[in-house]
Amino acid sequence: MPESVSVQVTLDANLVFNVNDDKGHEVVFDSSLDDGPTVGFSPLAAQLAAAAGCTAMDVISILRKMRQGVETYSVSAVGERQDEHPRVFTRIVYHHDLAGEVDEGSARRAIELSMTRYCPVSAMLRATMPITCACRVNGRELEPLEFPATHTPVG
Repeated sequence: MPESVSVQVTLDANLVFNVNDDKGHEVVFDSSLDDGPTVGFSPLAAQLAAAAGCTAMDVISILRKMRQGVETYSVSAVGERQDEHPRVFTRIVYHHDLAGEVDEGSARRAIELSMTRYCPVSAMLRATMPITCACRVNGRELEPLEFPATHTPVG
């Protein structure tokens, strides 16, 4: 039987929803109609955070297996959206920032493995849009890695 993941989304107030997974974790989604203050992630920001978190977990795991001495690591992500509805992402750019005893080639290889083999969230997004991975190791910018969309978007 295939593995499954389930979530429950429950209205709290206005456009605030509590989201619980099957392991008991909770996050809050919120979307203000009038650009006012919010109390949680928008669904698109959550999707972007999930993608960045997924690749980050892969990359740090791979680098640790490579016995790289990572001292600090962060990933930021920017999703570019189309102007018309539905305002889907059309491109994502990850910015990996590593410091420590990290070989630049190992960093690039870990990112490549995450994007092409391990990260299911990025794989789903890459089905319809390109993803660029910028990387900085100990303050030095490396050549970005480009991952084209694997399928042609519909519409």
